[in-house]
Amino acid sequence: MYSNIKGDKSKYWIYFILIVYCSFTVFVLLWIFMTSFNFSNYITAWKVLNLRQCFFNSVIVSITATIALNFIGSAASYVLIRSNLKIIKWLNHLFAVGLSVPLAMIALPIFVYFSRIGMGDSLIGLIIVYITVHLSFTIFLLAGFMKSIPIEIEESGIIDGCSYLGTFWKIVFPLSMPGIITASIFNFIFFWNEYFLALIFITSESRRTISLGVYSLTTAMLYTADWTGMYAGVVILVIPTVLIFILLSEKIVAGMTMGAVKG
Repeated sequence: MYSNIKGDKSKYWIYFILIVYCSFTVFVLLWIFMTSFNFSNYITAWKVLNLRQCFFNSVIVSITATIALNFIGSAASYVLIRSNLKIIKWLNHLFAVGLSVPLAMIALPIFVYFSRIGMGDSLIGLIIVYITVHLSFTIFLLAGFMKSIPIEIEESGIIDGCSYLGTFWKIVFPLSMPGIITASIFNFIFFWNEYFLALIFITSESRRTISLGVYSLTTAMLYTADWTGMYAGVVILVIPTVLIFILLSEKIVAGMTMGAVKG
């Protein structure tokens, strides 16, 4: 009985800490939004400070990398969980190692190599880097969903005349859609907010992403003291991710729970 009381108290402390953290986060967001609540501030940040170009660059990079990861990661996950070849098992271990490699360790070598082949300062190069660094995460996330699909369904498709490729695209891929949606949400949010790799690979102003654009605003505000314009830029940065969490939070929780229970 004493252990139950102790467990209830620890639960209340956890709830208290979460409530304080959420309240502080909401307060900061509301304060930034109310401070920048002037349409002229958003016009200044959008047009004059060139956040418009940064915004569209981030849209192109984030959406393209997310879609490419869905197809590459789902196909790789299917091969890794269904193939019995020894080399596939070694590749599985190799992708597991990829999860533990810090970005700071591989960023400089990749940048040097990309600079030599003429892709050092390009959105295409940044997209390829994003796909590379998040491929392992996507593979292992989707593998948990694909393992939950009964292999008898795939065997029935093969008996009905489907090839292995057709079985994947017509059966496994649609049934893995909850996991693909979950992976897409996590990948898109990471790409949208990513700053470190974009800072290294993007040097020209016309190819900056939204995170680099907001950072340039903070440095400019040191000289102009137009803090409301900077807050407007921050709001433009956080609006897509906040909307994703508000609209798709249930899908994120349901998708992660489904993969954990069935995987």
